[in-house]
Amino acid sequence: MKSILFVCAGNIFRSMCAELLLKKFLLEDHKKTKVSSAGITARQQEIHPVVKEELNKRKIDYSKHKQRKVTKEILDSSDVVVSMTNFHKGFLKEKFNRDSVLFNELCFYENEDFLDYSDILQETNSKEKSEEYIRIAIKKIEEGCNNLSKKLQ
Repeated sequence: MKSILFVCAGNIFRSMCAELLLKKFLLEDHKKTKVSSAGITARQQEIHPVVKEELNKRKIDYSKHKQRKVTKEILDSSDVVVSMTNFHKGFLKEKFNRDSVLFNELCFYENEDFLDYSDILQETNSKEKSEEYIRIAIKKIEEGCNNLSKKLQ
């Protein structure tokens, strides 16, 4: 069985959504591919209400999701590790000597970070713009996971 691990910071937005959306696209084929996620910090936090709203619209059940912090064991059990930003990629290489591929590189052939809600909030100082970013980001994660699922099938 092939295994894919998505990594971000908190494991409550980007990597979690990628995990859940890829599982949705793989449907029965997910028995051939194990999909999971983890965060490099994964401090105890609630899933943002807009993330919940967007996942609910897509009929994605996130209720069983448990935040988890990336460990050597988790990385060792993963064939492919997908980082959401170059920072995560560098962290995994430095701390665990583990290579990973950038989400946008794998799904869209773009060497571009997939920013977090907090990055946008800090950049814009606008809750409304940051929440709109979440909606756009989840749509892009969904598109990327759809592309990835076709590569895996």
